[in-house]
Amino acid sequence: MRFLHTADWHLGRKLGGQSLLSEQRTALEQLLGHVRDQRPDALLLSGDVYDRAVPPPDAVALLDEVLSTLHSQGVPVVIIAGNHDGAERLSFLRDPLRHQQVHVTGWPGTDSPPVILRDEHGEVHIHSVPFADPVVARWRLQQDDLSSFEEAMEACLAPIRAARSPGVRHVLLAHAHVAGATATPGAERRLSASGNETVNAGAFDGFDYVALGHLHAPQEVGGHTHIRYPGSLYKYCFDEDHDKGVLLVEMDGAGGCRIETLPLRGARDVRRVEAEFDELLAFPEEFGQMDDFLSVTLRDRTHVRDAIYRLREKYPNVLEVQYLELDSPRISGSSARDARVHTPLELFESFYQEVHGQMLTFEDRVVLEDLLDDAARREQEVNL
Repeated sequence: MRFLHTADWHLGRKLGGQSLLSEQRTALEQLLGHVRDQRPDALLLSGDVYDRAVPPPDAVALLDEVLSTLHSQGVPVVIIAGNHDGAERLSFLRDPLRHQQVHVTGWPGTDSPPVILRDEHGEVHIHSVPFADPVVARWRLQQDDLSSFEEAMEACLAPIRAARSPGVRHVLLAHAHVAGATATPGAERRLSASGNETVNAGAFDGFDYVALGHLHAPQEVGGHTHIRYPGSLYKYCFDEDHDKGVLLVEMDGAGGCRIETLPLRGARDVRRVEAEFDELLAFPEEFGQMDDFLSVTLRDRTHVRDAIYRLREKYPNVLEVQYLELDSPRISGSSARDARVHTPLELFESFYQEVHGQMLTFEDRVVLEDLLDDAARREQEVNL
C-alpha cells in the first residue's frame, strides 16, 4: 500500500503583504507530478488546508483544481481540518464528496467510519481526528471533563480504538502538536495561551502509521519513524530554513513502513540575506536569485534612508529590512530630536516596524503618503 502524506498547505497565505498563491500553485503542481509518477493508493492531507477559517475565493478555486485533478487520476483523498481551517466550511458537501473518493472530516468526534482500502495483503483502515481543541471536543463529544489537548485527543481516539478491527492495518490522520516534536518560531499559531497544548506520542499506540499535521518542519516524533510530520507545503516565514516535500509511505503486509521524502520546490525561495547596503546594490549576483522573498539584515552602522524601497529596485520582493547593529538608536517618535531630523512618514514607518517586525508594504506607504499630503494641505489652508 502506498500513500502520499502532506499537510499544512495554508492556501491563501500572505507573507509581508505578498500573496503566496502563485508559489503554492507551483508546489501543488509538483505534488501532482509525484502523484502521477508514484501512483499512490491515497493522498493524506493532515489539516491546515487553508490559512484561515474564511478562505479567499482564489484559494478555494485552487483547492478545487487540485481535487479535480486527483479525482481524474482515480486517487482517493483523505482530508482533516487543522486549527487554521473552518471545520464547517471545509466539511461542506462532505457526503457527496465521499462518493467522489474525497473524504473530509472537519469536526473532532465526528461519527464517521474509516476509509477502507485494499491491497494484496488485505485491508488498510484510515482513521481521522481533526484538530481537537478541548472546548470544541467537550461540545462535540458531550464530555465536560476534557480540559487539555491530551484529554481531547484521547477522547476522540477512544471510539476509534473500540471499533478497530483486528488483523488489519491502521493509519491515523491527526492535527496536533505532539510532545517531543520541534516547532518553528513564528511559523505555527499557538494552540493555547496557557502553553499546555501538546499530546504525548503514546496516544497513537496501535497505529501502523500516524500522518500528522500542524508543525512546519518535516520530522519524525520521539524516535518513532512511523509517526511523522511532512512539513508545510511552502516556507511561510523566514525561520523556515528546511527543505519542503511530501512523504511517500510504502506499507508492507505487516504494517511496516518505508518512508521517502519527495521534494517540493517553489519558483522563489524565502530566505535571509546579510550584507552592507552598498554591497547589495553593487554585487546583486552574489546574493542569489534576486526575486526571492527576502529579509535583509544590513551591517551598516548608520541608518540608510529609504533602504527598503531602494533595495526593491534590484530585489523586488524585499519584505523587511533590519540592522545588525546601529551606532545610533533606531528611529522612534519618542524624542524631539527624532521629530526634527526625520519626516512623519519615516517616524510612522519606524514605529510600525518596531511593533510588527516588518516594514510597511508599498501599498501601505502610498496610502500613508496620501493621508500625510492631505493633512499637510489642510494645515496650510488653516494657516492661510
